[in-house]
Amino acid sequence: MRLLRPLVIAAVAALTVTAGLLTAGPASAAPDVQTIFTKGENGYGCHRIPAILRAGNGDLLAFAEARTEFCGDTGHIDLVMKRSTDDGATWGKSQIVLQGTDDDPDAAATRGNPVPILDESTGRIVLLSTHNPSNADQPRTPYVQHSDDDGQTWSTAKSLGDVIDEPDWGWYATGPGGGIQLTRGEHAGRLVVGVNFSDGSGKNGAALVYSDDGGETWTRGATDVPATDDIIPQELNLFERTDGGIYAAARENAGTNTQTRAFAVSTDAGASFEAPFKLIPDLVGTPKVQGSILRLRATDSGDSYDRVLFASPVHSKLRMTMTIRSSFDEGKTWQSVDEGTVIDEDRAGYSNMAVLGNGDIGLLYEAGAYPDGDARDDIRFARISESDLGVP
Repeated sequence: MRLLRPLVIAAVAALTVTAGLLTAGPASAAPDVQTIFTKGENGYGCHRIPAILRAGNGDLLAFAEARTEFCGDTGHIDLVMKRSTDDGATWGKSQIVLQGTDDDPDAAATRGNPVPILDESTGRIVLLSTHNPSNADQPRTPYVQHSDDDGQTWSTAKSLGDVIDEPDWGWYATGPGGGIQLTRGEHAGRLVVGVNFSDGSGKNGAALVYSDDGGETWTRGATDVPATDDIIPQELNLFERTDGGIYAAARENAGTNTQTRAFAVSTDAGASFEAPFKLIPDLVGTPKVQGSILRLRATDSGDSYDRVLFASPVHSKLRMTMTIRSSFDEGKTWQSVDEGTVIDEDRAGYSNMAVLGNGDIGLLYEAGAYPDGDARDDIRFARISESDLGVP
């Protein structure tokens, strides 16, 4: 396992993975790590549920839930954003993207689960999120809004409750993390987001929702409500395979499994899953927590190899030790914990990744000092080069 300890000046020595799959490049410096949001900032109790997007003009946008009273999932929560105009070197002040109710923006309400997507053809940023009353954790209703000026201003959020939700559903979560835009096949240009929910019978399910008109209208497609509680897929993060299939990686939340990751694949651009969610045997050693996915390289785009990244804590009991692992075969197999690269040895939780302007990886993640801190104390940003992760 490679250790890239933040805030350490000394370079990390080059390593060779014993499995023979990877050889590290030259010795590299520890990644640049900054705290973007912190507990108590602007009067908020904490910030959670990070999402990062590189806008059409190259700016980086970091989204988070700003939780007012405390760090729980209920209460007065605003959706906020910070901007970097220099590829993550510095960050501006926090701005509120969405708050309150439809009738009263100053009312206490829960706004969260940000999922930003860039429509590459127009430059529009589409943002899905959820809303529920501040005094209850459900029912939750999905919303959509957009920005046509790289996140400087945002449209009025509109409810998608009668479109991709159901009247008897309770809990509803968009993402969290990022959505994708398809680039292959007859549905190239389609925006796709993963969601999960609890249905009227008490069962938990997961689904894909998509838009073919830049986020104006949405359809719920692939849906899986497992018949038993052996696998409970939640918090989907997606990547598009080189064959055009959509790989949906999920937090597996059943209490009966030691494996905590599951996946399903859609081969018809999000309309259906080819099979129910099943466990990912390679991604073991993680606590029950959201994990983020990012395609870094694709052979059908001219790269010499395929590479997809997966980021999550890897401590078996605690949310800590943020680590990135790779798949070089479109998600069929993944690096083990020992083959991964540790980005931060502190406490860590939810995350999201983006490719930066120079090809580096930007990782936005929940964190806190170990041993006395909490994984919800900060949201940090790490810049990682591919050579830090090892190259084939």
